[in-house]
This record gives sequence, C-alpha cells and structure tokens, in this order.
Amino acid sequence: MEAVALLKAAPTGITDPISRTGGVPEWIWRGPDAPDSFTIEASVEYQAAGMVRHSLTLGHRNDRPEVIDEQVEPLGAYAQLLPPLSYYRPPKPEEPEADSSADRSTPHYSAAPAGPPQAIVRGSRSIGFQGHYRPEHSLVHFASPEYLILWHLKEQYGRLRLYRDWFLGSLAAYRRNQSAHDRADFLDEGGANLALVLSYFRGENKTQVVTALKKLYDGVVDITCPVAGGNVALFLEEADNRVIPATRLSDGTLRYLCLLSILLHPEPPPVVVIEEPELGLHPDLLPTVAELLVSASERVQLIVTTHSDALVDALTDTPESVIVTEKHDGQTGMRRLDKGDLAKWLKDYTLGNLWSSGQIGGNRW
Repeated sequence: MEAVALLKAAPTGITDPISRTGGVPEWIWRGPDAPDSFTIEASVEYQAAGMVRHSLTLGHRNDRPEVIDEQVEPLGAYAQLLPPLSYYRPPKPEEPEADSSADRSTPHYSAAPAGPPQAIVRGSRSIGFQGHYRPEHSLVHFASPEYLILWHLKEQYGRLRLYRDWFLGSLAAYRRNQSAHDRADFLDEGGANLALVLSYFRGENKTQVVTALKKLYDGVVDITCPVAGGNVALFLEEADNRVIPATRLSDGTLRYLCLLSILLHPEPPPVVVIEEPELGLHPDLLPTVAELLVSASERVQLIVTTHSDALVDALTDTPESVIVTEKHDGQTGMRRLDKGDLAKWLKDYTLGNLWSSGQIGGNRW
C-alpha cells in the first residue's frame, strides 16, 4: 500500500508519503549489509507501447528523500521502437566517468559536471532540471504532452485510489452535507464526497447500488441525493416514504455505501487499494462484499488487505490471487499461494477454512 501511495505521489512530490512513514530508512531492510536505498518498479499499460516499466530508486540525504536513479521504458515488441527515458546523476568525484561506448539503454553515470541531474532521452533530446529541480522530484513530475509516456504515467498515477483511513463516528465527513461543486468523478480517500458521487449514479448503476443495499436492509427502496443551496445531502428512502438522512445512518451502513460507490462505479480508476473492507460491517454482509470485490476485479485492478476468512473464501477458485504476509526471524515475507499445491485440500475445504486451520500460513500461532 505504501508503494502504491508513493507512485501516486510521483507527479507532485514523493516527500509526503516518505516522511509520513518515518523517512527513507524505515523503507529499507535493516539486516546485515543493509543498503542505503530502495527501488520500486511498476508496469503500466500504455496503448501506444503495450506495457511501460517505471523503475524508481530512492535514497536520502540529510533525512530527506532523493531520487538516485530512474528509468521509464517500453517493454516487449515496442522496446526497440521507443527509446527509454533514463535518469542520470552527475558522477561523484570518486567515481570514473561513464564509458562513451557503453550501452545507454541501462542506467549509468553521465559525464555532466556536478549539479542537478538530467533526464536523457536516448539518441536525441534531454529534459533539464536546472530551473525547478528538486532532489525528490521524479521524472513524472516534469511530464508534459511533449513526452507522451511520462504524460501517460502522470495521468495513471493521478487516478490511483487508496482507501486506508476510514473516519467513523458522528463527526465523520460523509455524514455532513457536501458542496455540489466538489469533485464527483470518484470517491475521495476519506469518503467526504460520498453523496456527490452517488448523485451521479443513474439507471442500471443506481439500481445495482439499491439492490446491494437490500442485502443489508430489505426495507430500502431508493437513494436520493437532493441539491439545495449549493450543497448535496444523502438520504435512504424506505417503503413507507420515510427518508433517513446520513446523519442518522450507522457507521456500518455508510461504510458499506462507500464500498458500493467504489466497487459499482461505472468508470473505475486503473488501480484501487482498500485496507480491510470488512471493518465496521455486519458479519452476515461479508459474503456480499466478497462477491462485489470479485466482480469489480474484472473491471479494475484491486489490492485488498483483509483479516476476514469470509472474504478469503470468495477466492477459493483463484487462490493464486492471495498473497500471505508473515514475519519470520525478524523479516516480513510475502508469499503468493499456488493453486496446484492446494488442489487436494480445495476439494473438501474453502480457502478461508484452510487459512483458519493454519494450512496456508498467515496465522498468529
């Protein structure tokens, strides 16, 4: 989740997600011979080039993050047609200059004098960082329509959505009336524009939301989001024409509405990250949430953390979708399940059963 948050911040600046989590040293393995930098790689679909790989290496200086190395390059058949955009640091005094005959398709130190680094397009142009350069800036920060791959990455990273901080209680933002002039394209990460987003659900999309709400409470017949005085409010309608405002709804109902606005959205973003979607929900509702997650995963890449065996059960047919996180000997490891290894067990048990019984790991004891 933190890695996705870092990519999302690349167009504006990586300092905030790094500093918020304790700085670069907190991101680096602390074992023997620990490095002083780390690398994140992402592969992003790009219609004009198949897939694009973005590699970003970060270190730190005076407790502030800085980009050490970076490369953006097309993969597959397009790799020879579209030259990679690479990030080069000036050589340090103790390091030799790069061999001019070296293969420029791999990152190396340029022969530039000391000073801000440059992003170099192999064989032709370069982007100078002299004007607004800051060490924590990614290439994506300097995206423009002139550099189409960078522009595409900026757009895609800007559309990433993470849902980690669910603020519950009577003062939660999604209980209040919301400005009708705010963004309505997708739910904010704090859910503050819930009523505005739902007000744009029409036809079949709205019907799907109401149908899913009936799994929670079959007395619901509609959702209304009237606009008055420049503000939009959220109400649930019951069969006897009673309306219930968001201020009177339970935390679980509002949390469920947030999930519905994400998972049933007609135009979802490329990647959605949800931390523990089961929080605040009635246990009987979790199988429905699991079905919604599986269905939404056909339209958007979902990354979900969970401690719910009911949600894991929904992935019994695709156990390879599950990554088990465990800590052994002071090290956190992530292991993807193998369907072949579990085939015998899955004939008689669900994946949630196997998890609860300790067969796939991820247990306290």
